[in-house]
Amino acid sequence: RLDHHSRSPPDQPPVDVCDGAADVGPLRPSAWERCRVPDPVPARFAVPGLARAFHATVPGYRPTPLVDLPGLAASLGVAQVWVKDEEDRFGLPAFKILGASWAVNRALSARAGHLAPAGSLDELQRRTAGSAVTLVTATDGNHGRAVAWMARLVGVRARVYLPEGVGS
Repeated sequence: RLDHHSRSPPDQPPVDVCDGAADVGPLRPSAWERCRVPDPVPARFAVPGLARAFHATVPGYRPTPLVDLPGLAASLGVAQVWVKDEEDRFGLPAFKILGASWAVNRALSARAGHLAPAGSLDELQRRTAGSAVTLVTATDGNHGRAVAWMARLVGVRARVYLPEGVGS
């Protein structure tokens, strides 16, 4: 546990920005700058293909469709151009869900005392059952939506901070 606290107003308790308990009081950028969280799962424990296997257990998963763009290929003078179509991943208009879901898995697994990420959504749900963890993120776009979606699936709370001027 890292014990870096932001300076909260006197009528509010301090906010532990590294402990996932940032539901109380305002977060200040200086607090985030002081909070350096190490990689929760060292590379030596990485398992090739584990992320793909984990994602395959998430309801609604399907491989990323590829779209052939013959007109672009012709204009570039190449035989073919294929583009990944990430406009509707898990029903979200957010291509970030695969990265966010894997990061959530790694962080929550490490928080639960496991060296390796969970191999399935069910396993991750078992690891976090009864946990009072709150996933916290700052975003100006789809990353926050992806983290909140994953928190709902896993059964933990999420708090998403948006900069001023970003619509809801």
